Amino acid sequence: MEKESGNPFAHKARDKIYRIIFENTQDCIFCKDRDFKYTHANPAMLRLLNSEETDIIGKTPEEVFGKEAGSIISEVDLSVLEGETVDTVRALTINNRYYLFHTIQIPIFDDKGRISGICGFVRDVTERMKADSILHLQSDLSIEFSKAVGLEDVLKCLIEHLLKIEFVDVGGVYLRDRDTGALDLVIHQGLPDAFVATGSHYDAESPQAKLVLNGVPLYQNYSKLQFPVDETHKEEKLKAIAIVPLKYENIVIGALNLASHTQDEFSEYTRNAIEVISGMIGGAIVRAQTHDALQESEKKIRAIIDTAPMAITTTDMNGVITSCNQATLDLHGYSYESELIGKKAIELIVPEERQKAQENIVRTLKKGIIKNVEYNVFAKDGSVVPIMISASIIRNESGEFSSFL
Repeated sequence: MEKESGNPFAHKARDKIYRIIFENTQDCIFCKDRDFKYTHANPAMLRLLNSEETDIIGKTPEEVFGKEAGSIISEVDLSVLEGETVDTVRALTINNRYYLFHTIQIPIFDDKGRISGICGFVRDVTERMKADSILHLQSDLSIEFSKAVGLEDVLKCLIEHLLKIEFVDVGGVYLRDRDTGALDLVIHQGLPDAFVATGSHYDAESPQAKLVLNGVPLYQNYSKLQFPVDETHKEEKLKAIAIVPLKYENIVIGALNLASHTQDEFSEYTRNAIEVISGMIGGAIVRAQTHDALQESEKKIRAIIDTAPMAITTTDMNGVITSCNQATLDLHGYSYESELIGKKAIELIVPEERQKAQENIVRTLKKGIIKNVEYNVFAKDGSVVPIMISASIIRNESGEFSSFL
């Protein structure tokens, strides 16, 4: 490599390479003097700012970007002029558009080793950061959904994550009534009670319900909605709104209603984030509804069993008692279910009839059911009580034997 000193051709070659890089790179490059005034700005920076050189050169960040953004930039510049190298990601709004920039700024030294200015390299990472943000949001939501038990948990998790999306400050979830087709607001955040009171239910024939049933997302300014808007809703002064149908197996089961008080329209990034989440929601809601319905069914069955006049007991496949009703406790003279749980059912039968009981267990396993078998069983106080038993096999979800009833 040729030394710089005494070789003007080396200087020219180097300067030519630097100029090619400066003028053709897609990243922004700039230089400033010690007064924070721009001395150089490459074509990429001029395109970003939609400006000419004369709009930037000789001006400070406050003059180029405005007081608020300019003060943030100048604060970083001050650190560089003190000798620091700054490598950071920062947000700026330029020409009413939100950007995220990866910025590296280094000090410029003169021939005497003194800091004479700043050189900066700026890359627009807005879309990459937003894509990463959506992936993180999707991952976080998947994890939270896996932990959620019932519909209430799923909805709380959902609304929490929806309001993390850029500029979304209002959110609600409507679910469609399977019988009537009406939409009912099941959870919301960011709206006053008066607004919710007039927008919590829409009949199946309402324009709102028909819009959702159409299955196509709507992104619009709230003032341009094609259906009547209540005066209470107008007073809320919502701007951007998103109405996104929720589907499960291609059937509309509800809708997301999201809005912003600050943005006239949702950006492409925000729309993508909303639709990524909406694509995850349908299955989670249906699973949660199924879980809740099963829980409710089990409660009803338990209530029937507990109030039944006949003794009802379940055991595992080893004959260990796993549950019993009040009639069983009364029959054996016990006060609490815990006194029988964990006992071997066969131990309640008098010894001379236990062989018969073992044989009947085998018969039950073969036939699936036995009816009206007489036994003598012990009560808690040692007395013997004559009973008649019918028994059957209970199968699990895989169809395998899991317990006796």
